[in-house]
Amino acid sequence: MNVFDEEPSTITLSTPKASTTGTTIAIILEELRLPYTLHLLPHSSSSPTTTTTTLTDIHRTGHGPTLHSLPSITTYLLTRYDGDHHHHHHLSYPPHSPEHIAVQESLSKLADRMGITHHHLHQQDSEPDNKHEHKHHHKQRLPAIKETDVVDNNNNTAKETATATVPFARRLLSLYLHLEEYLSRQRRGGGGWLIGERCTVADIAHFPYVAAASQYGFDLERFPELTGWYDRMMRRHGVRRGWERVHLEGK
Repeated sequence: MNVFDEEPSTITLSTPKASTTGTTIAIILEELRLPYTLHLLPHSSSSPTTTTTTLTDIHRTGHGPTLHSLPSITTYLLTRYDGDHHHHHHLSYPPHSPEHIAVQESLSKLADRMGITHHHLHQQDSEPDNKHEHKHHHKQRLPAIKETDVVDNNNNTAKETATATVPFARRLLSLYLHLEEYLSRQRRGGGGWLIGERCTVADIAHFPYVAAASQYGFDLERFPELTGWYDRMMRRHGVRRGWERVHLEGK
């Protein structure tokens, strides 16, 4: 499906349905208003390495990169497309600025905490668990996060391998507690986002994990600062549209 029908698309995003990485990339594309074609791939639990997220960008010359990891895709998109001739940035900050460094550190810590080098997918449970529903999700049930089998084919560090052995729900709770405290400090300083005064790729990368809270048995309203941040994210058209594109049923 070409998400922006009015323009020909040179960018193609291929991702397993409900992939955390795919959701993050789709939101970035929507926020930057880049036309792209989305291919949702079936997820094979028996072979998780065959369903990775891939982005290709074919230039007018007929050539372009094919990228396979969240860091490489986000770096490429922000470097090439986030900024105009006046050096205005939408989802990032100027290179080498303190804010830019803070965004990179935030993404690195998220990867360490959640084990993003492995493939975590959002998948619909067969039976809803209504007692954990968050009131903001009453119109659209958000899929739970499920871990696939851990396949270490990339010489992952001992730290990454150790992270993968920690129950995922515990990692989520640790993330929520960290974000609650961090956002509280940000608010006292006059900010409502993770880095600086605007939504950045740091916020977008955290969003899929927070959005799935109720489906993993967490009541997001126990974290008021995090709930406020989640609501601000959901008010952004690009965030909602990117999420919906990767999670659409039957597409």
